[in-house]
Amino acid sequence: MGNAMSGRVTAYVRKGCKTCERALDYMKEKGVAFETVDLFQRPLTKEELAEIVRLLRVSPSELLRTRDRMYRELNLRDRCLSGEALLELMVEYPGLIKRPILIREGRAVLALRPEKVENLILGPVP
Repeated sequence: MGNAMSGRVTAYVRKGCKTCERALDYMKEKGVAFETVDLFQRPLTKEELAEIVRLLRVSPSELLRTRDRMYRELNLRDRCLSGEALLELMVEYPGLIKRPILIREGRAVLALRPEKVENLILGPVP
Protein backbone atom coordinates (compact mmCIF):
# COMPACT_ATOMS: atom_id res chain seq x y z
CA MET A 1 0.00 0.00 0.00
CA GLY A 2 1.65 3.17 -1.14
CA ASN A 3 0.56 5.23 1.81
CA ALA A 4 2.60 8.21 2.96
CA MET A 5 1.56 7.66 6.55
CA SER A 6 3.65 5.93 9.13
CA GLY A 7 2.48 4.40 12.34
CA ARG A 8 -0.13 1.75 12.75
CA VAL A 9 -3.54 2.66 14.15
CA THR A 10 -4.89 0.79 17.16
CA ALA A 11 -8.70 0.66 17.02
CA TYR A 12 -10.61 -0.03 20.23
CA VAL A 13 -13.95 -1.45 19.12
CA ARG A 14 -16.81 -3.80 19.92
CA LYS A 15 -17.67 -6.61 17.56
CA GLY A 16 -21.05 -5.91 15.97
CA CYS A 17 -20.92 -2.15 16.62
CA LYS A 18 -22.02 -0.44 13.39
CA THR A 19 -20.07 2.76 14.10
CA CYS A 20 -16.93 0.69 14.72
CA GLU A 21 -17.46 -1.26 11.50
CA ARG A 22 -17.84 2.00 9.52
CA ALA A 23 -14.57 3.36 10.93
CA LEU A 24 -12.72 0.09 10.17
CA ASP A 25 -14.18 -0.06 6.64
CA TYR A 26 -13.12 3.54 6.07
CA MET A 27 -9.55 2.78 7.15
CA LYS A 28 -9.46 -0.32 4.91
CA GLU A 29 -10.70 1.81 2.00
CA LYS A 30 -7.90 4.33 2.63
CA GLY A 31 -5.23 1.63 2.97
CA VAL A 32 -4.51 2.39 6.62
CA ALA A 33 -2.67 -0.27 8.61
CA PHE A 34 -4.49 -0.99 11.85
CA GLU A 35 -5.01 -3.55 14.55
CA THR A 36 -8.23 -3.96 16.47
CA VAL A 37 -8.73 -4.48 20.18
CA ASP A 38 -12.21 -5.69 21.11
CA LEU A 39 -13.08 -3.95 24.38
CA PHE A 40 -15.14 -6.97 25.43
CA GLN A 41 -12.59 -9.68 24.59
CA ARG A 42 -9.61 -7.78 26.01
CA PRO A 43 -10.94 -5.30 28.55
CA LEU A 44 -8.84 -2.25 29.32
CA THR A 45 -7.20 -1.73 32.67
CA LYS A 46 -8.01 1.43 34.59
CA GLU A 47 -4.52 2.74 33.74
CA GLU A 48 -4.99 2.08 30.01
CA LEU A 49 -8.38 3.77 30.04
CA ALA A 50 -6.98 6.77 31.96
CA GLU A 51 -4.26 7.11 29.30
CA ILE A 52 -6.86 6.97 26.51
CA VAL A 53 -8.89 9.69 28.26
CA ARG A 54 -5.70 11.80 28.47
CA LEU A 55 -4.88 11.26 24.78
CA LEU A 56 -8.45 12.13 23.76
CA ARG A 57 -8.29 15.26 25.92
CA VAL A 58 -11.69 14.55 27.44
CA SER A 59 -12.96 13.88 30.93
CA PRO A 60 -14.08 10.38 31.87
CA SER A 61 -17.71 11.60 31.83
CA GLU A 62 -17.29 12.71 28.18
CA LEU A 63 -16.27 9.16 27.24
CA LEU A 64 -19.35 7.69 28.91
CA ARG A 65 -21.74 6.00 26.51
CA THR A 66 -25.17 7.07 27.75
CA ARG A 67 -27.11 4.72 25.45
CA ASP A 68 -25.69 1.62 27.10
CA ARG A 69 -28.07 -0.51 29.17
CA MET A 70 -25.72 -0.33 32.19
CA TYR A 71 -25.89 3.48 32.13
CA ARG A 72 -29.62 3.19 32.88
CA GLU A 73 -29.30 0.24 35.26
CA LEU A 74 -26.63 2.00 37.32
CA ASN A 75 -28.70 5.23 37.21
CA LEU A 76 -25.58 7.17 36.15
CA ARG A 77 -27.53 10.17 34.90
CA ASP A 78 -28.62 11.00 38.44
CA ARG A 79 -25.37 10.15 40.21
CA CYS A 80 -22.46 12.48 40.73
CA LEU A 81 -19.38 10.27 40.46
CA SER A 82 -15.71 11.21 40.37
CA GLY A 83 -13.63 10.64 37.25
CA GLU A 84 -11.89 7.79 39.08
CA ALA A 85 -15.21 6.11 39.90
CA LEU A 86 -16.36 6.48 36.28
CA LEU A 87 -13.12 4.91 35.01
CA GLU A 88 -13.64 1.97 37.37
CA LEU A 89 -17.21 1.48 36.10
CA MET A 90 -16.09 1.67 32.45
CA VAL A 91 -13.42 -0.96 33.12
CA GLU A 92 -16.02 -3.21 34.76
CA TYR A 93 -18.68 -2.51 32.09
CA PRO A 94 -16.90 -1.80 28.77
CA GLY A 95 -20.25 -1.06 27.09
CA LEU A 96 -20.10 2.27 28.90
CA ILE A 97 -17.12 3.34 26.76
CA LYS A 98 -17.88 5.37 23.64
CA ARG A 99 -16.32 3.76 20.59
CA PRO A 100 -14.53 3.38 18.28
CA ILE A 101 -11.41 4.93 19.74
CA LEU A 102 -8.49 5.17 17.33
CA ILE A 103 -4.92 5.78 18.50
CA ARG A 104 -1.90 6.47 16.33
CA GLU A 105 1.52 7.71 17.44
CA GLY A 106 0.33 9.20 20.71
CA ARG A 107 -2.77 10.84 19.20
CA ALA A 108 -6.31 9.63 19.72
CA VAL A 109 -9.75 10.32 18.30
CA LEU A 110 -13.23 9.15 19.10
CA ALA A 111 -14.14 8.14 15.55
CA LEU A 112 -17.90 8.54 15.57
CA ARG A 113 -17.75 10.12 12.09
CA PRO A 114 -15.42 9.45 9.11
CA GLU A 115 -13.86 12.93 9.28
CA LYS A 116 -12.47 12.02 12.72
CA VAL A 117 -10.71 9.04 11.13
CA GLU A 118 -9.41 11.38 8.42
CA ASN A 119 -8.01 13.81 11.04
CA LEU A 120 -6.04 11.01 12.65
CA ILE A 121 -4.67 9.38 9.50
CA LEU A 122 -3.71 12.65 7.85
CA GLY A 123 -1.50 13.63 10.75
CA PRO A 124 -1.49 16.39 13.35
CA VAL A 125 -4.02 19.14 12.98
CA PRO A 126 -2.43 22.58 13.47
